[in-house]
Amino acid sequence: MPSDAIRRHLRPEETRSIPDGSVWIFNLSPDGMYGIGCRFDFVAVAMFTLAPEFKDWRMNVLRIQEF
Repeated sequence: MPSDAIRRHLRPEETRSIPDGSVWIFNLSPDGMYGIGCRFDFVAVAMFTLAPEFKDWRMNVLRIQEF
């Protein structure tokens, strides 16, 4: 997926629930081989809000432009 498409898909303004069975992988960076090859110019991290019930957990994506 091109970096522009990934950037649009991040939706950093949105806090969302976490679907059952989800798997989230946070192992890419703009200065790694994949990030350089895809010309990533941003960093994305996630903040999780945990609760006693999984259905109430939330994830918020934070994007930092121009790494």
